[in-house]
Amino acid sequence: MTTTSCPARAGQRPAGQRPAADFPARTKIRGTRNDAPSRAPWLLLTPFLGLFILTFVLPIFVAVRTNFTKVTRSGLFGETGVKSEFAWFSNYAQALADGSFLASIGRMLLFGIVQVPVIVMLSDSRLYPITLGLNTWLSQVDRLPEFYELTTGGVLLSIIPLSFAMVVLQRFWRGGLTEGAVK
Repeated sequence: MTTTSCPARAGQRPAGQRPAADFPARTKIRGTRNDAPSRAPWLLLTPFLGLFILTFVLPIFVAVRTNFTKVTRSGLFGETGVKSEFAWFSNYAQALADGSFLASIGRMLLFGIVQVPVIVMLSDSRLYPITLGLNTWLSQVDRLPEFYELTTGGVLLSIIPLSFAMVVLQRFWRGGLTEGAVK
């Protein structure tokens, strides 16, 4: 036997069904299993966040506060009294007026000017320095014997600036600097 049902008309509900207002609202109970997946990432991140704040964020705040603080000590070893006051930018003015501080900044800039091109050269095989290029050619002599003559000529050409530098700079060398390095 087959039964047919007619679709509900607007405003009518099929027989045997209650309206939505009759159903009790579902409330979420805290501490249930459904709440655990939303807390799990935070529980796993808590040790990292704690160590991150303790070892990275907090030292930055302490350093900024220390930069703007002037500490004055009195007594033979500073044990009599310590006076701390807010100094604004006077610490920076004092550092920039110091010649040795500016010399150290200059050395760091020189290091960067020398180091960055070396790193760029070593990232591209076409810009290798001559010694590294000669070493690459020498490693290929077994497969390509014509590189032997090129390598020998390159070695002779690369020795010329090094020998010139040694002759010019020999008066600046310190005797005994490397003594005791080899046992």
